[in-house]
Amino acid sequence: MKAVFKGIESGTEAARIVERKKQGEAGTAPQVEILRRIPAQPSPESQPLHQLSASMLAVAGEIEQAVSDDDPGRIDVRAQQALMSALCRLYAANDERGNHFDVLSEQTTVTATDAMVLCGALLKAVDLQVFELALWQSWSSR
Repeated sequence: MKAVFKGIESGTEAARIVERKKQGEAGTAPQVEILRRIPAQPSPESQPLHQLSASMLAVAGEIEQAVSDDDPGRIDVRAQQALMSALCRLYAANDERGNHFDVLSEQTTVTATDAMVLCGALLKAVDLQVFELALWQSWSSR
């Protein structure tokens, strides 16, 4: 601790080690052996989208626009129900196959209130109570 507080006294072994390290830095760089090259994974943005995925992104944009325009009624209730059902089943199918990912991206516009309203509506739609959800979560490995 003294060395940290006072510094390294000249003439000591510690001072000689520091001096050798400084001289080594001015010399050649240490040799690094490359054992294996691991290719970087392409970013999702650089991969071409399947036509269905591109269409879904376009629909998501239109839905966001309807909400931003404060006109959610311009999207028919039956269409909303069909989308909700399909997305719910799609997420569950991915999860069951081990394709785990966050349900929302980091750039989400979903608020905590939005999430709570939807969670409550989903539980009610399938006749489940919050207790049953908690029990199921305690039994599952995730």
